Amino acid sequence: AYGFPSEKVRVIPHGVSSDFFYPLSKHERDAFRRDLDISDDHFVFLNLGAMTLNKGAHLLIDAFCQLRQHYHHARLVLKDSSGLYGTTALEVIEDHAKLNGPLPADAANSIFIVPSSLSLSEMRLLYGGSDAYVAPYIAEGFNLPVIEAIACGTPAIVTDGGSTDDFCDATNSLKIRSDLVANRDRDSSIPGYHLDPHLGSLLEQMERAISGAIAPGESFERGRRQLVEKFSWAAAARQLAELF
Repeated sequence: AYGFPSEKVRVIPHGVSSDFFYPLSKHERDAFRRDLDISDDHFVFLNLGAMTLNKGAHLLIDAFCQLRQHYHHARLVLKDSSGLYGTTALEVIEDHAKLNGPLPADAANSIFIVPSSLSLSEMRLLYGGSDAYVAPYIAEGFNLPVIEAIACGTPAIVTDGGSTDDFCDATNSLKIRSDLVANRDRDSSIPGYHLDPHLGSLLEQMERAISGAIAPGESFERGRRQLVEKFSWAAAARQLAELF
């Protein structure tokens, strides 16, 4: 779309380190959830990152509010990167309320915000202490948190047709149906395309996750190990070195 010849384009993926991101023991998981006042029967959805429009956090909040009407044990944890990107999770919720009205009290009380910066070991606890990582993104270059969550033993719910297609499959994730939309069809001067995730499909996949459709098991663990090996930082570095 920008005029670069396709034969001169090489895509080098990010990676994930199994030294930092690996599944929690039961003791670690129980202790972490206890510290957050999350009980064993709660089902925790996690989303973290820039909280910018392309991440789809507004869609996630919409879907969670609907989900809470039927699944009262659902919880949503949002971890922003305000120190890097400026936008906070609380601001996203406040902007959502301005457009759609205040969140229902039961939904609002079930959303936990992690505002502080975390170490890699603390990030591992956050990933592994959750039950599903949700990324209803509109545009992404890679979406590193998704692969880090899977490396920590947590299945993902991701937009179909985007960058996560490179490493998300039926063994580790559920896909949100989406439409490919030309940016210029939405009054944008930026060439290229973005995805338009279906809110109904996002809600459906969250319901499937909470009902056990993507619970970790032998198939998930086998796929997780293969994923960590294929998308290691060493593998990414080798691909980069081959270009020179």
